[in-house]
Amino acid sequence: MTGVYRAPKLNCRKLPANRTANLQPDGTLGSAIDRLKGTEELLLVSFTCTHGLVADKKRYVDKKAGQYQWDDPLSKFSPQRKGQIILFDFNSGRILWRFMSPLSAGFTIDQNGLHIASYTKIFTIKGENIHVRTHPWFNDLHSVETTPDGQLIVTNSGTDNIMIFSPQNNKTSYVWWATDHGYPNQADNGTPIRLDRSSDLRKYLPSTGEEATHINSARIHTDGSILATLFHQNALIQIDSSTGIPTILLGGLNRPHSIYPSSFGHTMCDTNNNQALLLDPKFGVIKTFRGDYSWLQDARLSADEKWLYLLDVNNNRVVKVEVDTSTLINHWEYDAEWSGFNVRPIIAEEIQEKVT
Repeated sequence: MTGVYRAPKLNCRKLPANRTANLQPDGTLGSAIDRLKGTEELLLVSFTCTHGLVADKKRYVDKKAGQYQWDDPLSKFSPQRKGQIILFDFNSGRILWRFMSPLSAGFTIDQNGLHIASYTKIFTIKGENIHVRTHPWFNDLHSVETTPDGQLIVTNSGTDNIMIFSPQNNKTSYVWWATDHGYPNQADNGTPIRLDRSSDLRKYLPSTGEEATHINSARIHTDGSILATLFHQNALIQIDSSTGIPTILLGGLNRPHSIYPSSFGHTMCDTNNNQALLLDPKFGVIKTFRGDYSWLQDARLSADEKWLYLLDVNNNRVVKVEVDTSTLINHWEYDAEWSGFNVRPIIAEEIQEKVT
């Protein structure tokens, strides 16, 4: 695939050995998996900004754009805000491993290791080695997924673009800018957006309301197109990877996130309607999961698709739901200082080789 703009190569560096102090409580993810007893129900969960910021965001989207001012001037996303990704046992609630990184958001696991989106950086952890990649167009990174050919596809919510790059040679192979393809070059709050793409956009610190689409998840579809969720347009779209032309697949949503494939078709979150959706192969809704939820940020099926794990952010919990009956089976509460971003059930044997 070829993007519209020639993008500079990513900068990649290996972190010094003392940075592995960020691997807590004891060593690497691989060593944490080695110590398992085999009875654990494992989840990886990333936590981004403090809880108050997500509450501010919800208050913002509940108001008409342009009529609400953020309560706290620190509510703009800042790369200095802390974040973490943890491996924990859902059965016991015990944290088995932790990596601290600013504003930890989406993550994926492939043969190159665990990749974590962290505002303007992608951390890659494999064994004791930690590499960090960055790019002048990385800004408020929300999602990172592996493409069928082994590249990484990321969403930059802060600058309304999607990028695909190779973790082997750090070359960018594709870039899609929403404002080049029919979306107005103006923020959700009505303010004109003027980005100089020749400059270092990592220094640009927009809030959610100062972005055109707040694109927050993207992945390659089976036909080679790109599926993406647009927060401000309340839509799931499909992007023709050759022309860049977007098509709305599912509209009328309320601040959507997190599009993932499944044997049903796909799953996604209709976040501010407080529901998760099962979609058929044609992106029709075949089932909704509702409950006493508030701001469903993420929803992931277990490998056998019997269970759905939900990030119920404003209730500070991860919820386990039985897919067939929609019954809430159990939940795990976390500290209100943290705001969950992504959740993924894992099978130790399937990821052990990838992360060691």
